[in-house]
Amino acid sequence: HSFPTRRSSDLCLSMLCSLIGTPYIPDFSESILIVEDIGESVYKIDRCFFQLAYAGILQKINGLVLGQFIDCQSKNGIPSLALKDVVEHYTKNLSIPVLGNFPYGHGKAKFTLPIGVQVKLDSSQGVIEMLEPAVKEE
Repeated sequence: HSFPTRRSSDLCLSMLCSLIGTPYIPDFSESILIVEDIGESVYKIDRCFFQLAYAGILQKINGLVLGQFIDCQSKNGIPSLALKDVVEHYTKNLSIPVLGNFPYGHGKAKFTLPIGVQVKLDSSQGVIEMLEPAVKEE
């Protein structure tokens, strides 16, 4: 899938979900949503995607990029779905590109993604292309 959008929006997934229902939640209409997290169990990530779906946010976006989810697995040997299975469950009926394991988040290797620039997401090639400069020349 390849889909242009008017802007990119990125947030730590658990922080994003804490904004749902407040006046501080951004408008994600027609955006590429980039999420990442650190130290969360998969069941908590599932809960976050449940909130995104039922708040209508997933239905508004033009694409989803999963950054680095560091130390986000089942704790104490408790059986759990894989992160990939959780994301697939919430996105399989959406006609949007989904790119996983993008080097963005709390890891050592990461890309800087400016918020609000127009981008093109090609999930089949694993590419995010900025369609405009991130800074304005004077």
